[in-house]
Amino acid sequence: MAEGLSIAVALNDGKSDAKTTAYGLTYSGSTGTVGFKLAAAAANSDNGTADTDKTHYGLQITAGAITLGVAQNGQDKSDDTKDYSSTEMGIKYAVSDVLTIAAMNRSAETGTATEDYEMTAYGATYTIAPGLTTSVTSSDVDVSSTNKDSRIVIALEASF
Repeated sequence: MAEGLSIAVALNDGKSDAKTTAYGLTYSGSTGTVGFKLAAAAANSDNGTADTDKTHYGLQITAGAITLGVAQNGQDKSDDTKDYSSTEMGIKYAVSDVLTIAAMNRSAETGTATEDYEMTAYGATYTIAPGLTTSVTSSDVDVSSTNKDSRIVIALEASF
C-alpha cells in the first residue's frame, strides 16, 4: 500500500432488511513545505423501506503557520426525506507558539428553505501556561429570516 494511504471498509447485515455498507480513504503527504490530507467516505444504508446514501469529501492543506480546510457532505434518501448537502471551509493561523486565530463558514441546504442554514465563526486560542488555555469564539447562525442566532463563547481549559 502507498505510504500515507489509509482505507477502511465496513459491512453490517442487521435484523430484517437492515444493511449498511461503508468505506473511506485518506491520503496524507507533502510537497516540500506544504502538507496535505485528502479524505473521501461513503455509506449506503437500506432499512427495507428506504435507501440512504451519505458522502464526505475533504481537503486540508498546511503551509507553515496556515492551515486551510474544505469539506463537502451529503445525504440522499430514496424517499426524499432528510436530504441535505453542506459545504464547510475554514482557515487557521498560528500567530505564535501561544496564539492561534481561526475562521470558518458552513452552508447547508436541506431541500426546504426553512431549514437551510449558514454559520460563520471566528475565534482565538491563547496558551496562558503549559496545560492552560483560554479561547474566545464568536458565531453567527442564520437558519431563516426569522431564526438567527449570535453568540460569544469564552472558555478556559486545563489539562494535567
